[in-house]
Amino acid sequence: MINFIGSDKFTRKDKDDGIKMAEKFFPWIEDENYVSPDEVTYDLIKNIYPNSVIYIKDNAKLIGHAFILPCNKRIMNNFLAKKINEKQMFHLIKDQVNEKSFDCIYLASAFVLPEYRKKGLATKAMVLAIKRLCEASNKDKPILFYEALSAEGNKLSKKVNEELGFEMKGFVEIYQ
Repeated sequence: MINFIGSDKFTRKDKDDGIKMAEKFFPWIEDENYVSPDEVTYDLIKNIYPNSVIYIKDNAKLIGHAFILPCNKRIMNNFLAKKINEKQMFHLIKDQVNEKSFDCIYLASAFVLPEYRKKGLATKAMVLAIKRLCEASNKDKPILFYEALSAEGNKLSKKVNEELGFEMKGFVEIYQ
């Protein structure tokens, strides 16, 4: 049975399993311009951005996740103009933005194990994370933005936008 769980119900083991999953499947993990899974700490998710992660489980097995970050327009615009990279943006967000003080949301990452793909699970998890964050902070329709590093990431961003109908900004830069 597939379940979508927020940070209120996930464990350190879920977080550790998520890091292992990301390290195995995301080729840009070692790139210094991108946030490493180790920087997205258990404490950060549990206490600072509790509505920013949804884990996808098949019974007790972790099979995927969706991760978003609240942001502000100044940081977003600098990122979209390529004045800062993802890692720099992440640290600015941590220092300047919380779940109450945002006006846009970065669609940071989503992943589903290959054998569970093509079932809409990543889209559902991403939409659920966005709705949870908006409800918790009484935000109506923040701007969504992304950097798609794969064709699948670009499709996911478009599906999320179709489902929610929010303003969307982003770019595609297929990672080699």
